[in-house]
Amino acid sequence: MKRREFLKKWMSSTLYAAGAAALAYPALSFMTFRRAKTREVVFGQNDQGADINHKEGVYLIGTGDKIRALSAKCTHLGCLVNYNPLTRRFECPCHGSVYDITGKKLKGPTTRGLDELPLTKNSDGSITVKVEI
Repeated sequence: MKRREFLKKWMSSTLYAAGAAALAYPALSFMTFRRAKTREVVFGQNDQGADINHKEGVYLIGTGDKIRALSAKCTHLGCLVNYNPLTRRFECPCHGSVYDITGKKLKGPTTRGLDELPLTKNSDGSITVKVEI
């Protein structure tokens, strides 16, 4: 086998292998898809003193008899929102999205409100919130 023939075969087999890998990538990525992981944030009785409590990317809001948990991640690009006690609103420092106390979108580039997170009231008075990471 001459050198030129060898190089042609090597180049063509390399291109075929690259094409096969490009075609197989979507199927392989679908088969190796991993489920979202969750972590738990626990608000003890000492962490529940105010109407709005913040811990590890979660806002725990107590209004009347109802307690709800909101994600502190802005739904626009994932920045952490800050609570402004003067206006009683959540404000994103990155792009200016604003949410009310229930997490509803008021203004900004975001298209939806803050995500409400599932919570569980424990027998010892603590509250456990599940957060996807």
